[in-house]
This record gives sequence, C-alpha cells and structure tokens, in this order.
Amino acid sequence: MISKNLKTILFGTLLASFAIKAADDTNVIPPLDDALPPIKNAAGASNTDENFDRLIGTLKSLTANNKSLNRWKDAIAEFQASLPGDLEDSGLDNIHQRLLESDLVQPRKAMVTKAINKLKNPPSNTSNALVPTSSSFVSAQVKPHYPPIGMIIFSAATAKKPTLSSAKRSSGQKLALSAQTEERKAISALPVGQRAHSSIAISTHLKRFIAGQDSAIDSLSFLAHRFMCNKFLVDQGQPVANSPMHCILTGPTGCGKSESLKQLGLFLGVPILHINARSLTDEGFKGQNFSECIEKFCKEFKFPPSAIVELDEIDKLASSREERETDGKSFGRAIQRILLAPLDGSPVSLKDRQVQLKNWWFVGAGAFSGLQGLHDNKVERSTTARTHQDIIIAGFEPEFAGRFSSIIPFKGHTLETMMDVISREGSPIKNVKNEFNRFYGADLVFQEDAIRQLALTSIEMNLGVRSLNSILNMALQPLYARAQELMGASKSEDNTPLLVTLEDICPAIEQFKKDNKKRDPRDDLSEAARSMYS
Repeated sequence: MISKNLKTILFGTLLASFAIKAADDTNVIPPLDDALPPIKNAAGASNTDENFDRLIGTLKSLTANNKSLNRWKDAIAEFQASLPGDLEDSGLDNIHQRLLESDLVQPRKAMVTKAINKLKNPPSNTSNALVPTSSSFVSAQVKPHYPPIGMIIFSAATAKKPTLSSAKRSSGQKLALSAQTEERKAISALPVGQRAHSSIAISTHLKRFIAGQDSAIDSLSFLAHRFMCNKFLVDQGQPVANSPMHCILTGPTGCGKSESLKQLGLFLGVPILHINARSLTDEGFKGQNFSECIEKFCKEFKFPPSAIVELDEIDKLASSREERETDGKSFGRAIQRILLAPLDGSPVSLKDRQVQLKNWWFVGAGAFSGLQGLHDNKVERSTTARTHQDIIIAGFEPEFAGRFSSIIPFKGHTLETMMDVISREGSPIKNVKNEFNRFYGADLVFQEDAIRQLALTSIEMNLGVRSLNSILNMALQPLYARAQELMGASKSEDNTPLLVTLEDICPAIEQFKKDNKKRDPRDDLSEAARSMYS
C-alpha cells in the first residue's frame, strides 16, 4: 500500500514540474545572441544598409528550426523599427522581399517567411494559450499562477493517468497541419515557372553585388531561371523539359564573372561544383581528373540530381596555334574531348555507380585576354570574346564551343563603374566597414578622393576589385590599432567616425604598385647572360 502511494506522489510531482517548465518555456522570450550587437534605431544608425547587413548577420546566426520564431520575429521587428517612418521600404512586405533576395540560404528564407507572417498576423487571443506539452490538459495564462504543489499532487493522486489520446495534437493543431498540407498541394500544382525564381528576381539580386554589367547579368539570370524550372521538374520525378543552356562568361580580369556565379549559387540554394579548368588532367594521368571531381562533389552533396558546374579559367584549356596546325599533343584539347559527354548530359561512371547529369548546368568563365579589344570601339567599354567564332579562334574545338549555347561578355570597368563596384555589398570597402562596426562598434568613413584613388589603382593594375584587399590590409593597420585603443580607453561616449583619407592609403598603393610591377625575368640575369637572349 505504501509503495503504491509513493508511486502516486512521485508521479504527481513529475507532472507538476512538467507543467511549470512548460509554462515558463512558453512565456519567456529568449534574448538575442549576446555576441551580436543590437540593431540601432533610426537616430543612431549610420545608414539603412548597415542595419540590414546587421540583420542578415543576426538571421544567419539563429537556428533554422527554432519553432517559437521569437528570435526571428524580434530581429525583423527591430530592423523595421530602425527604419525612418517615411522610408518607402519600411513595410513588412518590402522587408520580406529584400530578405528573400539576400544571400540567406533557402531554409532560413523559409523561417523569414514564417516569422513575417506571424508579425503580420499576431494571435488574436493569447490570454489562455494551450501549452504544447506531452498532455493537452495543461492550460497556462500569460502570467501563470501555479497552485501549491500539494494540490497538484492530490489532483494527480485522484485523477486518471493520461491516456494516449490525451497526448495527441489538439484540434487546432490538426487544423493548422491540414492547412499546411493543403498549401503544399496547391503550390505543387502550380506551373514550375511560377514556383521557380523569376529571371527578374535573380537579376535584381545579382545587381546588388555586381555593377556595370546589366546586360550580362540579365542574360545569365534568364538561363538560371530555365535551369531552376528544370530542377523543379526533376524534383517531382519528371524528365527535364530541355537540356540546360550551358554558357561561357568572358571578359577582362576583375569584371565580376566569378562573383556573379558565387552570388547566383547562394541565391538559388543549388550545389555548385567549382573546378579550376587548368588543374584538370587527362584520365589515367597523375593529378585531378573530371570524374574524381564529380565523385568528391557527389559524396559531399549526396548525389544531387541538379547542380551547377563552374569551369573557372576555361580559357586555359585552349590549344596553341602550333598544336592545332601540327595536330600535336595538347592537354587542353584532351580535356575538351573528355568534357563533351558530360556537356551532353551523359552519365559519369564512378567506382560503384553512375551519376546522372541531365540537369547539371555547366558555366565556364575565362578572361580570354588574347582577344581583348577585338570588338572594341571608342564608344564601348573593353571586352574580349563575344561569339562562338571568337572561342574557336582562341583555340577551342568547334564541337566543344558548340555545346555552350551562349557566350556572355562582361565588360571592363571605367572609373565610374569601378567606384560603384567598390561601394557595393561584399566589396572590400564594405567588408572592412562591417568589421569595424562589428568588432569595435566604430564607424569607418572613406573620403571621396580616397575611394577614387582606390578605383583608379584597380583599373591601372588590371587586377580587379580583389587587389583592394591587399592595399586596405596595409593602409588600415593604424586605424585598426586606433579602434582598439578607443575601446580600451575610458567609458567615452565619443562616437566620432574613423576617417580614411587619401594620405592614409597613398603609401600602401605605392608599395602595392612596386610589389606588382611587371618585370622582365632577364633583369635578374648577369649582363653576360642577358646578352645571350638579346
């Protein structure tokens, strides 16, 4: 008898602890991560773009399966509150669209959609919400008042034990689940062209990062939309409507080809296989061949039915004129021939299985610098290869060039477009500004003439935006030290921004030019040795 009563008391105590914990978990909103700074209000924010970058950083740090959505809602609501009231994109719908066009991965975009729907449609009555515990009879107020433990023990001692039916979902939860199921069915019934990212949405997103390449970005986005439509068909177990439209991006170094593909992959949420074309070797030779690249990629991404293959520096696969005229051995020609079957969508045989490539989209990227200026005039900006005939002239087999449906030329930068580029999201200047803000709580401001000189250096050195990382690393070391000193000083309320002037960056620019000056290798030889090559 004593043993039975003891079991009853223990069971009642356990139920009480579950009830208290469940009520507390439901009503206590977890704070945002302490490591992430709060979004400033409109008066304290340096600008809206920086607040949006901070919001993106916060959303990337949150768990993508947080069922309560509290942190997601708080972060978005805080960003909305930081916007001026007269700003046209201060509404939740516009914030939602901007977040969908950001570089958040697809599961996080789904969480964003859920959180914004919750913000737009808050629960009508939260005064007596059902606590999602293992039994559905526990009810909690927003500020619950718990009865004495003894009363709960007594109730548990006289009440029947919870049955399996009491642990099932409530009718409201069942209705919500049914509505979600019906919504999925309705979405799956839509044409794939309506479900895939539109070419306009893709283009709009890419232009946030890439400046001065509108025509090229529009062409790439059009092909990406068609690839995504085929992906939805494949995901439904249907055959592709048409083979992917492979393309080659051409243009001078540093004009945005690689960055376009990087941002495209992040936006679409599709696995990308990056291959440096000149590192490929022929099958049977020592090194990395194409089938080995496929095998490593498929093991990492679980053999995806749809993927993007980026063939970077594809122009390095061209064979020389001498090799073409004499039909001599050419590693580039051998790789071209190996790639013919995959470009046609034929499966690749691995050690234990075959990989289907029916919806693998191949995108080549290369400078083709030997053709620079071929089509230029005084009006247009510098380009390289523009047509399939240009690709063949550069040293490619006609059957290889013909498997790429489009040649998309990117243009070299002018001072105006380069200044636009280095002020965009993801640029070196934007990144160091973000570092100072996130690391030290300080604002970094570049003078206009400093930005202009950085843009001129990028064009002069013909190394693109990447060259700015080296210059800024050298030029900003004193400012990094200054920011650390300010943090270690007294509790100063001084929010004066750190200014980057032309005088700050000029020594670093001169050193960079000196280090990267084009030199004749014969300059290192003795005078007698040089005479042998003259």
